[in-house]
Parts: sequence; C-alpha cells; structure tokens
Amino acid sequence: MSPSAVTSMNAALEWHAASTPAPGETALGDWAVVSITDGRALAAAVDGLGHGTQAAAAAKAAASVLERSAGKDPAAIILDCHRALRDTRGAALSVASIDLREHEMTWLGVGNVEARLVHGAEPVPPVESLLLHAGIVGHELPRLSAQTERIARGDVLLFGTDGVRREFGDSLELSGSCREIAERTMQQYALGSDDALVLAVRYLARG
Repeated sequence: MSPSAVTSMNAALEWHAASTPAPGETALGDWAVVSITDGRALAAAVDGLGHGTQAAAAAKAAASVLERSAGKDPAAIILDCHRALRDTRGAALSVASIDLREHEMTWLGVGNVEARLVHGAEPVPPVESLLLHAGIVGHELPRLSAQTERIARGDVLLFGTDGVRREFGDSLELSGSCREIAERTMQQYALGSDDALVLAVRYLARG
C-alpha cells in the first residue's frame, strides 16, 4: 500500500500509513494493507522479523496474501499468511475484518503489532485494545481466537508495529485526517531504532 490517504467504497473508509525503515536500512520490513470487496473491508499491519531485506521479503509475502483476502475471516487470513511465510523468517501480523453492512469489526493479532480501536463518541469506552497471541506467522502459530467489536462512524482503528511505543493509542487525538493522525503518532511515538509503521483507518460508513 502506498503511503497516501485514500477514501474508497462510497466513503466507507479513509486511511493512511506512515512508515520509516530502521536506521541504516533502505528496505522496510513493515507493511500495511487496506482492501475492500463486496461489503467487507480488511485492514492489516505486518512486521517482518528483524529488519533489512529479509524482513521486507517476509512482509511483502504476507501483504500479497492480504491484498486478496478482504472477504475472509481473520483466522483464515492468518492461516493463509502462515503457509505463505514458511520459507521466510516470519512476521508479526494484526488483521481487522470489517463488515460494512453490519458495522462490526473482527480482529486478530499474532506477535507484537499493537492495535487500538478509538471510538469517536460516548458512552462506549473510548479505546479498546486488540488481545495479541504469542507466536510467529510462518513458524509458530498459536490457537487463534478473534474478538468482535461494534464499530460506528467516526471510530478510528490504529495499528503500530514494534518500532512504535505501545502507549501510542492510549490518549489518541482524533482530530484531522488519517494522514495527520498517522504522521503525528509516528512523530510522537516512534522509537527511532527499528522499522516503524503506523496505520490509521477511520470508519465513515453510516449506520
């Protein structure tokens, strides 16, 4: 996915990815994918293990699977990625599948790609966190158990790889475009010692 904000599917989503490689590297081992098909959307962030060209190869292998998986459930998507990454060093991966008709999101993560759902309106809890499963996609896959959340217009889904401090979504400011949110989060929370990626996705579908 190119690092540019895009509005698609009758303005159902807006998204932007901000990223930077590890110091001294030109290859980026973190990757973001957003795709929409037949009333469903998929948003995902991949972190190839380590950094450099081998991490980039693992992330791109996962991305090639994710780009054609918007109609699948997250557990099936991660299993497909697991098979595709067996000959790579593996990756951490968090995936969210959004039903644009039912306004529900099912998300699942293996490894250390953090994700937050930040609600744009009360009285629902302002921030929900994805429960991550220990493992490595491509090598050590745990038993997969997804979570399902209601999602409403104005909610923001935010992913951050391990080059971004974990507290990035705890007090997120939702003002501005997804480009502004992603780039502001990178500026404030990137560690500066590893590949880093922030993916911001705003839900725009009306209930």
